[in-house]
Amino acid sequence: MDVEFAVDQQDRLHLVQVRPITALTGAASFSGNPTNQPLCAGELVSEGLAVGEAHYVDKPVDDPSSIPKGAVIHAVNAAPWMLEPAIINRSGGYVFKNEGNNDHIAIMLKQSGKPCMRSDVPFIGEKSKSLSKVTLLAGNFEQTSGACLLDGDQTAHWSNRYTKPTLDYAAALTMSAANKPSAPTCTRLNRDFCGCTHKINGY
Repeated sequence: MDVEFAVDQQDRLHLVQVRPITALTGAASFSGNPTNQPLCAGELVSEGLAVGEAHYVDKPVDDPSSIPKGAVIHAVNAAPWMLEPAIINRSGGYVFKNEGNNDHIAIMLKQSGKPCMRSDVPFIGEKSKSLSKVTLLAGNFEQTSGACLLDGDQTAHWSNRYTKPTLDYAAALTMSAANKPSAPTCTRLNRDFCGCTHKINGY
């Protein structure tokens, strides 16, 4: 579950939003480890397999057509403009130097099925805007999570060794119903705030 909350100046807890995260890391897997020396390796953010032209961006893109179709976008920081439909529909995957594992952008990339990794080692210098094709692998390699970028198009090798993740929404609802407590309640941080215990209906 993704839960957003706030505490006001009177120390009262407010639930702002509660929703199921529809795509979670852990479902995608590759049988085997990358055999070639990777261009870079890093931390898994969003699972998947992508092959495309490596493309560096350092500012918002006004013309989506300037991004090669299926490009693996590299940037120092993730930015909301990258989630615009015209941009995300052209992209194949993402590599960031700075990015969280479960922030808004990470969740949206998971839901969009776009692989993403975080790496402190950039694979494109700031002076170079694009390189040849690269293969981005993000998932579990022999039960160890991770991500890496390989040189060239290695689709033929890795697509046959890739188990795709699935949306977890239906499974999460089934699991929630099966494990629902007999008396689901939500207790305030301190009963003195309101003097009672609130039941939660649905969540």
